[in-house]
Amino acid sequence: DAAAAAAAANLVRAGGGVDAPADAAATTPAEVRAERKREAAARAAKLLTTSVIPGTTLGMVRVPLGGRLSLYDTPGVILPRSLTHRLTAAELRAVLPAKRLTPVTLRLGAGKALFLGGLARIDVVDGRPFFFSAFVSADVKVHPGRADGGGDFVARHTGGLLTPPFEADRAAALGGWTEQVVTVTGAGWRTAAVDVVLSGLGWVALTGVGEATLRVATPSGVGVFVRDALMPYETEGGVSVY
Repeated sequence: DAAAAAAAANLVRAGGGVDAPADAAATTPAEVRAERKREAAARAAKLLTTSVIPGTTLGMVRVPLGGRLSLYDTPGVILPRSLTHRLTAAELRAVLPAKRLTPVTLRLGAGKALFLGGLARIDVVDGRPFFFSAFVSADVKVHPGRADGGGDFVARHTGGLLTPPFEADRAAALGGWTEQVVTVTGAGWRTAAVDVVLSGLGWVALTGVGEATLRVATPSGVGVFVRDALMPYETEGGVSVY
């Protein structure tokens, strides 16, 4: 109608970095906005690149979004306690998620362990059984096993049963491992109580009742901390088929 056409004409006159022919083809405000989003996406595709290798953004990159809006891509911040800075390019591609995370949920009791590739291990020292929901890349092998001899198990099976890493000698190259003891208290079987976060790798949500004592082992210097559950209801899907 006339009002919509007038509004569209005002948007065109306002500019915002959109080529005149593209706006001229739009006849309603909604079409103008949609066209501007497409134009902004095209500009961003030309200006930005993606890579699993850290350090590819060397300076601030401005991406005009139309009107008075802009998006700024800045160089990443290096976190010294992140696991990612110790990995090879192939390992980085495996560790960094390429799609939405789908948690792997396993029920583990005292004496059991959860292996996240050859990069981390969580032992259940004592206490009640809990559901462990691992939020990691689909290319990180999640493996249940025994807590006893867990360190030797990682050394023997890295590059085979436990990946990444993909070569056996990478287990030693990552350096010595350190352990941290964590005590968790469950909030019931329908809600995860806490996440055990492994910096640069992912996190494991804990669901259950009572208390459990965990031993978290990672290459020395990798950050491990506990937070309130970020996605507390994912365990409702049940235990994963392994």
